[in-house]
Amino acid sequence: MVEVFDADGQAVRSQVIGIEDDTLYAYLKYGNAINIEASRLTIAIPAEVPAMGYASCRIVPKQAASRPVDNLSPQANVLENALLRAEIQGDGTVRLLDKTTGRVFENLLFKIFLDDMASERRFFALGPLA
Repeated sequence: MVEVFDADGQAVRSQVIGIEDDTLYAYLKYGNAINIEASRLTIAIPAEVPAMGYASCRIVPKQAASRPVDNLSPQANVLENALLRAEIQGDGTVRLLDKTTGRVFENLLFKIFLDDMASERRFFALGPLA
């Protein structure tokens, strides 16, 4: 999401610990106003701050090229590692392949919604449906 640099321009390790969506309002001349949708991030960084002093850093959005992409699947709707391959189907279900055994699980996370007049019953199948 963001990269943090110290006063010398060196990259600093950081962790996003909170995201809060907000709407900001800008008041323009002649009584006009616009609203801007924004996200506020809370970031934790290691910093040495001298007594009665301050430390500065620069926070910039992470560029797409600097994000790690070698661990991502080149295929859409597929997550894969050395042990498992998960394919998200068009209906929202998941097809899971266990590469160690060759076993395939179909229709994982299948949802059935039934409306019986007064209430909605929700059934979640977290395993294969036969």
